[in-house]
Amino acid sequence: MGLTRSVTTPVNDVGSALYRAAQYATLAPSFLNTQPWRWRVGAEGLDLFADLDRAVTSVDPDRRLLTISCGAALHHACVALRAEGLTPEIQRCPDAGCSEHLASITIADEHPATPAEVELAHAIEARRSERRSFSAGKRVAPSDVDLLRRRATLYGALLHQVSDDQRRFLATAVRSAAAIEGRQEPYQSELRSWTDLRRSGEGVVATDLANRARPVAVPDSTTSPGRVHAAFGEDRDAEYLILATRDDMATDWLRAGEALSAAWLTAITQGIAGSVLTNLSEVPGARALIASLLPEPGQPQVVLRIGIPTWPAPAATPRRRPETMITVETP
Repeated sequence: MGLTRSVTTPVNDVGSALYRAAQYATLAPSFLNTQPWRWRVGAEGLDLFADLDRAVTSVDPDRRLLTISCGAALHHACVALRAEGLTPEIQRCPDAGCSEHLASITIADEHPATPAEVELAHAIEARRSERRSFSAGKRVAPSDVDLLRRRATLYGALLHQVSDDQRRFLATAVRSAAAIEGRQEPYQSELRSWTDLRRSGEGVVATDLANRARPVAVPDSTTSPGRVHAAFGEDRDAEYLILATRDDMATDWLRAGEALSAAWLTAITQGIAGSVLTNLSEVPGARALIASLLPEPGQPQVVLRIGIPTWPAPAATPRRRPETMITVETP
């Protein structure tokens, strides 16, 4: 674990570990790299708050994607704590009177950190959003997809792999969502503010934004069944995993973010890269279409696109300074 201790870190060992966990949490993926969270480090635990000033209200009025982003940060913090031999205990949405207070973490006990826990923590710094095409002729093994599915299940989420036959429906949903958002000037304005006008340490670069709209590769219907994979075209080796929850409340969105982080970090440990398709969550019609692909009733939250990388990882996205996101309670 490579993050260094800040001079504002609490002085006791547990307090130092809590601060480092908050630092690792700031590396979590977030919608448009908005990093919409605030952490408070106390003597006994961590508190996670949503930063509502960083909401993209045009397409996320209910704060679904904001809360999913915070859920990923929550999981990152817990992974970091387990790697330090501390067992986190989470209380989600602890304050009914404060929708911004999303979670509290306390330390239940200590334990010898396992190699798997340390490996998962190292994946936090290695994780990148890989938006380049997966077309090298090698697809993710079914056993790895099953592993990711099991990790997501730990947080009450369903991770459904889109079959080759279902790709056309997913592709239609992606195109439809992109077309609708392309006509929404309020969203386009906010999008520009997080790209062309982005501030230091946040937002996305224009090339990443272009790749964010990458079309879903579909099989050629004229190709024989035995050669279907060779006819997908660009990005033909990508797999698409719909992450869904049973219900659609704030706690479900938070758990969806935790499940996303669990699956994505696990993928990194298996040599698998990924990125998230969020525009399917931003447009109600697209969400309804991908909901029809699920094997059981559920609420689609995001789609995780994964594949085998054939080149070095891309550069890390910019991050805000820790002191802008983390505060330390003084006795």
